[in-house]
Amino acid sequence: MIHKSLARYREVQTELNRIGVIRAPEDTLFTMRAYELALAQYMTEDYQDALNTLENCVIMLSEENTATGSLLTLKALCHNQLFQFDEGERTLIQLQQLVPEEQAILYAKAIKKYEDTPKYKDPEKARHLSLLPGLGQVYTGKVFEGGISFLLNASALGFGAWQVYSGYYFTGYVVGVTLLQKFHSGGQHRAELLAVQKNRKNILEFNTEITTTLLEAGAE
Repeated sequence: MIHKSLARYREVQTELNRIGVIRAPEDTLFTMRAYELALAQYMTEDYQDALNTLENCVIMLSEENTATGSLLTLKALCHNQLFQFDEGERTLIQLQQLVPEEQAILYAKAIKKYEDTPKYKDPEKARHLSLLPGLGQVYTGKVFEGGISFLLNASALGFGAWQVYSGYYFTGYVVGVTLLQKFHSGGQHRAELLAVQKNRKNILEFNTEITTTLLEAGAE
């Protein structure tokens, strides 16, 4: 818990793994260890590991166990982080069935948000699209930046071609080609980074909406 309060989530996992496997679901330490381990894995962006931890725990618990709600909530958020929205929605529906009727209405609000989920931007696709300078940035929604990238690459190519045409072969190669290579490879890397950043931003906003609604349900 000290490591957790200091946001040392790798150390949290190390300490919890030292406890070893607890095979008695009725033991409160069983659910506590599973939840805290999955949460630490979630915070270090090891979402699939967190899901595995949660699955191994939930499958052994009865629906009446008071920890089931927290475990399923974290499980839904993990699915969302992996853009597995169908699984996330099914998990919340499962959770909705375990709460009182007055809370179930608010859970329905959270489930309804799955009608408009974020679109995944593939970083690898963004990189490949950037073979045509600027197209990768446009794919991630950065149209203006994509235009700038295209102009920079075109300028470098035009400068190199002009120098060669004018007889300055060395300058045309060293300056023009070198700049073109730098701009082009930099644009590909930038497009890939933008896709990753956009995915993180979109899913953070989506999960924040989900958790805010669920907190309202918990306060009822």
